[in-house]
Amino acid sequence: MNKTAAIACFFNFDDSGDSVQDFLEIKESIERQGVPLFVTEIISEGRRSLLRSKIEKEKHFINKVFLPVMIRGNALNNLSSKIPNEYKYLASIGSNKIILNDNWPSEASALLKKYKMVKVGDPRIDGFPIIAGREFFSKVGLFDYDFCNLENLITFFGATGKTDLQCVPEMDILTLYKESNLSIFYKILSYKLDCYDFCGGSVATVGSDFQNTRSKNAPIEGLISLLKEIDIKRNIYYKDSHTIMGVKNINEFKYPVSLLNFLKKV
Repeated sequence: MNKTAAIACFFNFDDSGDSVQDFLEIKESIERQGVPLFVTEIISEGRRSLLRSKIEKEKHFINKVFLPVMIRGNALNNLSSKIPNEYKYLASIGSNKIILNDNWPSEASALLKKYKMVKVGDPRIDGFPIIAGREFFSKVGLFDYDFCNLENLITFFGATGKTDLQCVPEMDILTLYKESNLSIFYKILSYKLDCYDFCGGSVATVGSDFQNTRSKNAPIEGLISLLKEIDIKRNIYYKDSHTIMGVKNINEFKYPVSLLNFLKKV
């Protein structure tokens, strides 16, 4: 029996016409490779689910947020605690890349007998999946103070213990975070210590080419620049890594407007 389940987060704050079809193509490809996909859909208050009739009820979870905010890492940590115990490994899947290596589940499972974490594809590229045991998700979890959908990149970086985070196209990710939001930059450094304490650099990769979906990839620099609009102490309510984040002081929370304006231009 396959012991890996995939987890993914879906939101469509910018009303993209292609987003649902793109997501369903990823779902179909993952399940064709023998891995069940569990989905958490993040919806702004007053909006309806776009996936309710398209995904099996037992694999589809809905969380509502008062304002549009990218909380994918947090939402996936929350989802990880709801996956049936029969699955030993969880794969955090991005929302715009189709894995072309059909053997990645078996290759990753074999590596996880020796390593704490496995990344599919180039570790320097955002959006590539990471796979780890359930204990990792219960004790550490994905980096969830991100708000720009780079949680897999930050998480794998923390597990490696490396001191610099270079990304393709070539850029210094940590410097971008430091320049955009010093509080979140220090959250990354603290998370990196916790993640490395658990993983100890015990990481591996599975090779694969990918096919991008039709949805355009938002530029990383633009996503990280959105963090300038967040004061995590004043704007974000956070209980723990497995509880969905909330928003407070909404009248002074400028991030949602900046996010929507940014996405409409992508």
